[in-house]
Amino acid sequence: MAVNSAEPQSGRRGLSESFMRDLLDLASGISLVLDHVKKDGTLALEIRNDYFNIYYRGGSLAKIERKGVGSYAVGFDDDYFGDGAVPHLLVDAITASESATAWIADVPRLKNAMDLLYGASGNSEREYQQRVVRDNNVDRFGTSSDYYICDVEYAAPSMRFDLVAAHWPSTAASRKNPHGKGMAVIELKVLDGSLGGDAGLAKHLQDFHTFINGPDLGLFREEMRTIFRQKVQLGLVSCKYPIESFVDEVPSFVLLLVNHDPASRKLLNFLKDLPSFPDVELKVATACFAGCSLYDQGMYRMDDFLARFKDQIYSGEWPAG
Repeated sequence: MAVNSAEPQSGRRGLSESFMRDLLDLASGISLVLDHVKKDGTLALEIRNDYFNIYYRGGSLAKIERKGVGSYAVGFDDDYFGDGAVPHLLVDAITASESATAWIADVPRLKNAMDLLYGASGNSEREYQQRVVRDNNVDRFGTSSDYYICDVEYAAPSMRFDLVAAHWPSTAASRKNPHGKGMAVIELKVLDGSLGGDAGLAKHLQDFHTFINGPDLGLFREEMRTIFRQKVQLGLVSCKYPIESFVDEVPSFVLLLVNHDPASRKLLNFLKDLPSFPDVELKVATACFAGCSLYDQGMYRMDDFLARFKDQIYSGEWPAG
């Protein structure tokens, strides 16, 4: 597949033309890494500012950045080994097929270190993020859902979005038309204890409102279009076409709530107290019937969600009014 010659803007997410060319060159070492990620359903590759991260269970198993022609640095967080000794022979650079093969041979050891750490401390929200990516982007799942995940953990000034999605309904006619797609920013919360505080729903909604009224919304759309196009070229999304354009509208703000306890009033209290902004379309994603695939039939505006899922939101006696 030919590489689009448009370079990502400096400081924004996307891989350079030379980086993409190496990844698509079957004779290069780094292409073996990409091939391994696509074959291993427990791994996900996310594009950053001319580097990429490979995620396992929501944690970064590798940060890979280009250092020169055919030369790539590979980083792994030694803290994943906890108090254990760090293996001194871990591959930290990929320059040819031999070093790429050696790094791939290290992957089970790296996974084991992360498994032991997460078994003790947990990493549930990031793990669910990766499941959402898999269920909406990858073959067997992603060909039927109505959303593709463009990016994970998108960082904007003073705020962070858990997931950024393209709304591309899975009807035959829509999938043949790469123009005028919608967008959604998804906030994922696991268990009721994560709903409040400095990183709670109200804070994220306020941050989103600030962001969409700032100067960067148009650049944000182009950034997501670049990332999605490159993911399609790299075979990381089960989609035949790159997105040519997003609609010139404010993205939806979608709540993805995981493992809420229906006997707890926390969710009801937080939802009823959320700030309301006329320019923000607030939705809640529900499962069809279990899993993390996102369908239009499972997306509800807040009023409809509160009415339809009253007993699941809070199974006790609702307050008057």
